[in-house]
Amino acid sequence: MKFINKKLFFYNAIPMPHSVLLHKRLVDAGYEVNFWYYKNLTTLYPWASLKSEVQYNVFKKNIQTIKKIFQQAIRADFIIITGWHTYMHLLLMFLAKCTGKKYALWIDISMAQKTYFKTVRNRWLLKMSPYLFITGRVGFKLIQTEYGITANKMRDFPYLTAEFDEHTIKEINNRRRNLISSGNPIKLLISNRFIDRKGYNIILEVFQMFSSSINQYEITILGTGPQFEFYEKQIKKINSNIRLSGWVEYQQYLEYLMECDIFLHASLDEPFGIPPMDAMACGKLVIGSSGVISCIDRISNGIDGFIYDKNNPKQLKEILEFAANSRSEIYKMGDKAYSTAKSYTSHYNIDCINQILKE
Repeated sequence: MKFINKKLFFYNAIPMPHSVLLHKRLVDAGYEVNFWYYKNLTTLYPWASLKSEVQYNVFKKNIQTIKKIFQQAIRADFIIITGWHTYMHLLLMFLAKCTGKKYALWIDISMAQKTYFKTVRNRWLLKMSPYLFITGRVGFKLIQTEYGITANKMRDFPYLTAEFDEHTIKEINNRRRNLISSGNPIKLLISNRFIDRKGYNIILEVFQMFSSSINQYEITILGTGPQFEFYEKQIKKINSNIRLSGWVEYQQYLEYLMECDIFLHASLDEPFGIPPMDAMACGKLVIGSSGVISCIDRISNGIDGFIYDKNNPKQLKEILEFAANSRSEIYKMGDKAYSTAKSYTSHYNIDCINQILKE
């Protein structure tokens, strides 16, 4: 069903590939979409550019911009606000509440401990919102437990993964399947920033324990951050062949992803985790920690991927050893991961919005 001429208003954080794609798919579905970000491209994710086929808006601190935002929001049939990062996010929530507009807060879930003030603030804002878009059903239980919010206002609204050409993926995966079956190194990819919560301390421990048989893997790590130089030195001491490629542009990241066999996401606290879902969407075996919400939300352990205890490097080492010694299982599980990912295309999100507009 297409909701022609229905108006959506988004107020988001910063442009990301998943939000740009969602914007495009909503326009394709027939919506009139006003998509705003409170900041443009930043040094946190230093894309040289981010290709977008649809025009988005960036907040500026002036009366004209604020007036335009309020006018568009009031005319919208449905307002979606991503978190409460700035005063404009909060003002839009109160505007929607006072004018009786349908609106949803779109949030991901962190398992990190919160201060008393943040807990009280979050509970108040969550209870005030008529709809909550949560980036995974695992978050439903966490929100119910932590904030006492009833599940009937929650909707599963995940971040989108990258879209891949099915024929290309099958061709690449068949080639990689044959190569690793004949004894070629297994390509392991990690793509994560070098900060405390990303779990590089666990990865380093695993590499140290795994050093005698690490050459069964061809390991590439993508990402930058304040701890990059420290971990680069430590990792190179273990094995100089491990490749740390730093920051790469989005298209290059997708190429690395398509050419890998296994994707590892070791974060200790990841409110969602898009890269492992990108990997599942192109038929790769994903190994994710118990701190990655998207992984524990979608992966059935040992069937279409692996989940290990985020603080247990021995468990992660055993999974990597299993994969190295059972190479035929890598793409069997990757195929199942691909089937899982097919259930979570943009249609999943669009159906959620359509249902609310019908209520």
